[in-house]
Amino acid sequence: MIVEAYGIKLKRLTADEIELVRTHRNSEAIRNTMEYREIITAEMQRNWFRSIDNEHNNYMLIYVDEKPIGLISGTQINWEEMITGNGGIFIWDKDFIETVFPARAAVLMTDIGFYLGIKKNYVKILHDNLKSISFNASLGYQLLPNQNKVYNQQYELTADRYFSSVQKLRKILGVDGGIHFILDDASHPSAIRIAETLKNIAEEKKQKLSLTIIAGT
Repeated sequence: MIVEAYGIKLKRLTADEIELVRTHRNSEAIRNTMEYREIITAEMQRNWFRSIDNEHNNYMLIYVDEKPIGLISGTQINWEEMITGNGGIFIWDKDFIETVFPARAAVLMTDIGFYLGIKKNYVKILHDNLKSISFNASLGYQLLPNQNKVYNQQYELTADRYFSSVQKLRKILGVDGGIHFILDDASHPSAIRIAETLKNIAEEKKQKLSLTIIAGT
C-alpha cells in the first residue's frame, strides 16, 4: 500500500526493507529516544516483522522525493471498535529532522486513520520527550489519567478533537489537497481491509478528500 499527499509518500513496510529499518533503529541517536534500547538482531527483526505484517498494524516508510527518511506507524488497530492502540515515528535522515516533512507525515498518518472511520488514537510518549509531547498536543492529544508517574505515558486523541485542533498546524505546514491510495498488493490483509473500508465511505466524503484508489495485484 502506498499513500501520497502533502508532498510526501508513505509506503507500507515489506520484508525487503526491514534491514534498512533495523540499521537505523539500532543507531544510538534513535535508540536513546525509545523505551526499548537494546540492540535488535536480524533474527529479532524478522520475528517482529512476521508478528506485525497484518491488517492490525500499519508500518510505513516515509519518502521525500523518492528517498526514505524514516518510519511511521499506526498499530494495534481494533477494526471492530475502530481504535488505533499505538503509534510512533522516527526519522533517521538528519537532513529532514528539522523540516516540515516529519510533521506532514504525522498529519497524513492521522488523517488516514480518522478518514477511514477510526474513532480514537492512542500513543505513548516518554515523559522527558518534551518536543514530542508539544507536537502531539498540537494535534489534540491529551494525557490520560494516572500517567504522571509513568515513564512511557499514554495519550488519547479523538476524531473531533483532532479535526478542531489541527487546522492551525495545517496552515503552518502547508498541508492541503487530496489523499491518494495505491493498493498495489490486493492480496495483503491490510490492502483488503483498506479497500473494503474505502468502499463504505460516503461518496461526498470521497469527493471532498479527493481519494484515489488504484488497485494492483
